[in-house]
Amino acid sequence: MTRLVPHRALPEVAFLPGAGEPPRPTGERSPPLEAPRWRDHEPYLWGCDLYAHGFPWEAHEVWEGAWAATPPGLEHALLAGLIQAAAADVQARLGKWRGVAALASRARRNLIAAGGPRLCGVDVRGFAAELMAWSVRVGAAEVWEPPPRLELAD
Repeated sequence: MTRLVPHRALPEVAFLPGAGEPPRPTGERSPPLEAPRWRDHEPYLWGCDLYAHGFPWEAHEVWEGAWAATPPGLEHALLAGLIQAAAADVQARLGKWRGVAALASRARRNLIAAGGPRLCGVDVRGFAAELMAWSVRVGAAEVWEPPPRLELAD
């Protein structure tokens, strides 16, 4: 995936709970995510970069700031779904398969609530379906594999 925020350096290593101290919060404030201006929302795009390049914990943290700033509605539901998808990947990396299933299911509900077919560049229904298929696959095999790609398009 092409970098969406190329001026920000990706972390050197992905954080996993239990493997050291979590990265310090940057203290950055996020504006609300608004669908008409999603391409200008750097925290949202930065979270997408982090997720796409294998940094789910970090993506979750960035999206959480945007989620907290976004009022209830479609964009809020989208961010909640993405946060839960990233958290499901973290759980899979830790081998916590029940957590993967629960988080993927919650992510799917939020993504579907975000409407569609596309919101803020995300094919919400397609991503939700791929996330559920991934969670079933990794849960059955009890082996981590990369989560579904998050590709943004107009």
